[in-house]
Amino acid sequence: MKEARRQFERYRCDIEVGVIGNDGETVISETFDISEEGIYLMLPTASVIGLMESGSKLITGEIIEILLPNHDQSKDLQIRGSIIHVKAVVDGSHLVGVHFLDYGDEVKTHIVDLISHL
Repeated sequence: MKEARRQFERYRCDIEVGVIGNDGETVISETFDISEEGIYLMLPTASVIGLMESGSKLITGEIIEILLPNHDQSKDLQIRGSIIHVKAVVDGSHLVGVHFLDYGDEVKTHIVDLISHL
């Protein structure tokens, strides 16, 4: 069900995406859901450590780069996003909500294609 404050419906998904650290290294994250405007990630502890070692603070407002695969995982698209909320979990993993900032035609087509195959 779409929340009143959201413009786009969220779709549950379980795909791996890359998150690029400030040092250019990519860590792996899992997803809970995606919409045309953002993505909800679960960063495992090792990925959190890697991002923090690269200088990321994982705080609201921080800009991060995400490698989002297409539906058949044959191509990743790098998309900038702004962290809108972060919650640290007891085991050291972090739940991270990201709002997409890059929203040109290529990005929109990529995201819509991925969603249509979920």
